[in-house]
Amino acid sequence: MRTITSLQQVRLRQLRQGIYLTLGVFDGMHRGHQALIRRVIQEARKHNGLSVVFTFQNHPLEILAPPYCPPRLLTSVRKLEILRKLGVDIVIMIPFTRHFARLAAREFVADILVRRCRVAKVFCGADVRFGYEGKGDVELLRSMGREYEFSVDSMVPVRYRGMVVSSTKIRELLQEGMVDRAARLLTRPYDLIGRVKRGKRVGKTLGYPTANLYVDEDVIVPAVGVYAVIGEYGKKQYGGMANIGYQPTFARDKLEIEIHLFDFCGELIGKRLRVFFLKRLRDEKRFATPAKLQDQLRKDERTSRAIYEKYLRCSE
Repeated sequence: MRTITSLQQVRLRQLRQGIYLTLGVFDGMHRGHQALIRRVIQEARKHNGLSVVFTFQNHPLEILAPPYCPPRLLTSVRKLEILRKLGVDIVIMIPFTRHFARLAAREFVADILVRRCRVAKVFCGADVRFGYEGKGDVELLRSMGREYEFSVDSMVPVRYRGMVVSSTKIRELLQEGMVDRAARLLTRPYDLIGRVKRGKRVGKTLGYPTANLYVDEDVIVPAVGVYAVIGEYGKKQYGGMANIGYQPTFARDKLEIEIHLFDFCGELIGKRLRVFFLKRLRDEKRFATPAKLQDQLRKDERTSRAIYEKYLRCSE
């Protein structure tokens, strides 16, 4: 997969193959996004062309309306990982800037899609908006397609079990702790990646040493509670459990993400760790004594191990 990271590098007109392109923020790379992108890939292969995804490194609202910019569902690196697995040929992933925001919709189509990319076909969601003040839409694409000889395929929102798949809905589910339902819309468990920092080592005294995860402030963190998780370090994965919360038994007042990995031996401080959230087990609660907390952790471990084993069986 070829990745283009600046507008100046976009020069696909030099390629002989037809360009089949989709454009969007693709925040989440959820079931709906994947269906659209697979459609692009299928059409490109059918006509011996190249599949292209045009997207951004940041959310446009970060520039256009910062107070309304939603927390991220995935990083740019993670987005590229998913696009690579889907089989996309070329990804144009540029920063959304104030300069780009001022680009008129017709200019975007004429200069970027036609002159620089020479698109044969554009794929998009039915509600796509682009160009200055969001004046570009499907009708403008179709009109300019007739003018510049490219076709347009728009797709209605994907539904899953009667629910419209959207990044907004996924955020709502994560904020309610329903990570298993969010995973169905994402087609994968929601994950966080961050660096392990030094903690208070309280978990170690209870027999459950934890890795305290530091993540970027602009990513969404699931609701406070205890979760069954998978931890990925290096190329290995481990079942585990996580606590997102304030450690009420020990009167802490700062939100922490603590991960205990089953059957792991080693030092993680300063290392990067990815955590996949499988299921929320319970609320975070205050225990009368550390011993009672320890009893609950043993129950959580049994439940988490069972969930992890079931996940492995279903993934085979």
